[in-house]
Amino acid sequence: MSKRTDLYTASRLHDMKKILSIIVPSYNMEALLKKDLRSLVITKRPERLEVIVVNDGSKDNTLSIARDFERHYPDTFIIIDKKNGNYGSCINAGLKAATGKYIKILDADDSVDTEAFEALVDCLEAVDVDVVVNDYQKVYIGGKHENFSYTFPAGKTVNIADIYSEESFSTLLLPALTYRTSILKDMGYRQTEGISYTDMEWCYAPMTQMSTLYYFNRSVYMYLMGREGQTMDPEIFRKRLPQLFQCLHTLLDSLDGLTLEPWAKRFANEQLAKQSLGMYRYHLIEHQKESRELLAKFDAALKIKNPTIHAFCGADDYRKKIPYKYVDEWRSGRHKYTPLSVRTKEIIFDLLGTVHYYILKTFNPDLKR
Repeated sequence: MSKRTDLYTASRLHDMKKILSIIVPSYNMEALLKKDLRSLVITKRPERLEVIVVNDGSKDNTLSIARDFERHYPDTFIIIDKKNGNYGSCINAGLKAATGKYIKILDADDSVDTEAFEALVDCLEAVDVDVVVNDYQKVYIGGKHENFSYTFPAGKTVNIADIYSEESFSTLLLPALTYRTSILKDMGYRQTEGISYTDMEWCYAPMTQMSTLYYFNRSVYMYLMGREGQTMDPEIFRKRLPQLFQCLHTLLDSLDGLTLEPWAKRFANEQLAKQSLGMYRYHLIEHQKESRELLAKFDAALKIKNPTIHAFCGADDYRKKIPYKYVDEWRSGRHKYTPLSVRTKEIIFDLLGTVHYYILKTFNPDLKR
């Protein structure tokens, strides 16, 4: 971190007038960073906003682009230039420097709808809640847009204990979340450093410490999909499976020492079950030839640290209409791969479903599968 950044941050520790801090983790993003940062430039009282661009040891012109914004908007943009430590290290550095009442992450290859974003800042200035949820869009290379919204009461403060059981709550991801900064600092929040996929941590332990929620029902965040080199690219995902399992082990330990309300315990278990089942299905159904060594280690740790979720995952059915307990079968060692009888049923159900779809489509041409 530069001396200038240290002094600049320290001089404002006693001035909490910043409404929102945005952390922008950046590594070799010269092609997209300018669009990202330009989208954050608001015209109405920009001094309310703090944009912390964390350069993670980039080897291209990322730092130069960030410095240019710092020069043009010195009251808004702060640059942290650090050695490469991957995504989590950027979040940790940004959170330490943040002085805003609220905090949000914007990845360097994404952007915001500037008009909606400025309205979000207005909203944050007017409310006093623990977490604000906004709508967002997935923007695919090629132009396709997919909207994501929620069923919470719009424009009002609600207790999370009253809404956490809604399906919408279980689908909250990083693009939708703005947290009260002080809660993250008080809980000593830190993301795992040196690996990818740690954004799942941002949506897990911090949420258990929130009490009130406000739903801002406008699409703010533009989440770019399909970019070459993204961590969710299937080949990159496969190569980095050890990192994903490391994140899952972190989730198992991340609630240690935290006080959890009853709803938060249930939420944490449901989220852990969802993430765990994703890995069981990946290895035991979708990619049966992948090594299961990492899965076995995680399964053993889950049994010790959360036997309830371990048992829940064991009872998962292979398919909705195929009551084959594939996880328990794997644990028992009875079947290395899914039995032929189960896979045959799968093919039959898929065939019947396809025929049924095309019959219905003859009467309703607009029907989507």
